[in-house]
Amino acid sequence: MKRVSITLLFMVLSVLLCQAQNISEALEQQRQQEKGQQQASQNESGNGIVKLPATLTVFENGCTIWSFEFEYDAKRRITKVLNSKNEDACTFTYIGNDKIVKNDGNCTISFVKDGNRINIKDVKGNCHGVVADGETITLNSDGYPVKYSKFAFYYTVGGNLTRISASSEYGPYDLNLKYDDKKSIFTDCESPKWIFIAFWVNMSEIELFTHLISNNNLIELERYIITYEYDIVGYPTKCTWEEGGKIYSITCKYKYQ
Repeated sequence: MKRVSITLLFMVLSVLLCQAQNISEALEQQRQQEKGQQQASQNESGNGIVKLPATLTVFENGCTIWSFEFEYDAKRRITKVLNSKNEDACTFTYIGNDKIVKNDGNCTISFVKDGNRINIKDVKGNCHGVVADGETITLNSDGYPVKYSKFAFYYTVGGNLTRISASSEYGPYDLNLKYDDKKSIFTDCESPKWIFIAFWVNMSEIELFTHLISNNNLIELERYIITYEYDIVGYPTKCTWEEGGKIYSITCKYKYQ
């Protein structure tokens, strides 16, 4: 991978014309130039880049299977998710620091933060019976959801969701997950992590939920081992796994803000 070399700029100053202040200014200018060149080198290698995906398109065997568009506010908080294939859209409205209203056109839900608890309120419309007024989400000290309804969520120190457990009329539910060390496509998103529970309760999309709430990419989901290829920014561009003795893969394309 091409890296930008760091060029050290030396300033030759005449002894007769140099004053201590001039030398100090010259050294500070050199330090800033070197810092800028180091940052350029990091950007070229994909380290230190802060980017948010504006679109994500997922292909399997050359056919589009998912296509999403994302919008953010000035604070890098997600404000809209659009499923481009069926035009289903979900918006998030931030009211102060403690209230977020989710609206998908059919269902409106208010999430109100109160200490380490999120209160679900003002549930309106066709919400498929998955949420109800008065339900709560419990957070840990880092602001991650650790309990919702019958589900308990567990994390690594780095903020990756590693286990989901629950008990239900169908028996115990225990799902274990492992991750790589590359950033998820939403690592740089500044939305509070607890808001992504909205995708869990409304969509039951475990893969999307793990990408939204975790800082790295899922590589092990029960018996499935997943491998990735990455772009220069560090986002996964190809995902491969084995199932029933067959190898499957999907590819991802991004446009960034």
